Amino acid sequence: MKLKANCTMTVSVSQDCPVIAMLRPRSGMAQWMISERYELTPWVRTTEYVDNYGNLGQRLVIPKGEMKIEVEMVMETEAHIRVTPGAPPTPVDRLPDEALLYLLQSRYCPSDKMESKAREIVGDAAPGYDQVEAIRTWIHD
Repeated sequence: MKLKANCTMTVSVSQDCPVIAMLRPRSGMAQWMISERYELTPWVRTTEYVDNYGNLGQRLVIPKGEMKIEVEMVMETEAHIRVTPGAPPTPVDRLPDEALLYLLQSRYCPSDKMESKAREIVGDAAPGYDQVEAIRTWIHD
């Protein structure tokens, strides 16, 4: 299935401002980048890097004043995503090592302070897939 996405934003800054943007999805097993357009007005030199998770980041300096950022892409994805409602959770001691870092507290998301909100979001959903779906729905809404 082909998906088209776009984003346009205007950023106003009172002085030159270094920025790390993450506006370009990467190609991989689940999706393929067919085409993309990335425009900065005014144009400034931009360098790209890949973070520890494989995400593409763009480093640039927005000059004092306004900058318009426009991104457009067409992606090829699977037409259907396999889901398994009711699937049980994987016990923590069986998770692969590379997944464990996502369980650690972060200064960006203090898990000890988010517990009540998380419980509110999942409500009475069964542990496993159903809780994940409740979180996905909450994010989407």
